Amino acid sequence: MFDNNGLSGPPCGEGKLEGANDFTIFLRLILPLAKPALASIGLFIALGYWNDWTMSFFFIQDKDLYSLQFYLYKIVAGAVLNRGSDVVSLKDEIAQISAYFSIQNKRFNGSLQLVLEPDEELLQFKVLKLILQPLVENAILHGILCKEEREVP
Repeated sequence: MFDNNGLSGPPCGEGKLEGANDFTIFLRLILPLAKPALASIGLFIALGYWNDWTMSFFFIQDKDLYSLQFYLYKIVAGAVLNRGSDVVSLKDEIAQISAYFSIQNKRFNGSLQLVLEPDEELLQFKVLKLILQPLVENAILHGILCKEEREVP
C-alpha cells in the first residue's frame, strides 16, 4: 500500500484485497490518513467560536454581559478600520478608551470606574489615533496595580 513516495494506490482497493469491509477500511485506513485535516478543521471551527463577537452584538443588550471578543473587535475595528486615517474625532477615541476600559474592568471583576465628562463641543475635534489609550493603560497598571502591591503586607 505504501512505497517511498507515499500511497501506491487507493487505500480502499488495498483494503478490499485484504478482505476488510467498508467500515474497517474507513476506521483503519481512511480515518488515520484524514486526522491532520480533521484536526485543522476542528481548530478553525474552535477559533471561529472563540472569536465570535457577533452574538454579543446581536443578542445581548446589557453591556456588562458583552464578551471579551466583542470589546477586542471594537478596539481593532477602531484602530484599523478607520478609513486609513491617522486622526480620529475625540468621540471615536473615547469609544476606544471605553472598550479598553471594559476589558480591564472585567479583569478586575468590575472594581474600576470610568468617568468621562467631555464638553460636547470638544467631541468633534481631531486627535491622533490611540493617543489616550496609553494614558489610561498606565493609570491602571502603574496607579492601581502598584497601589495594590504596596498594600499587601
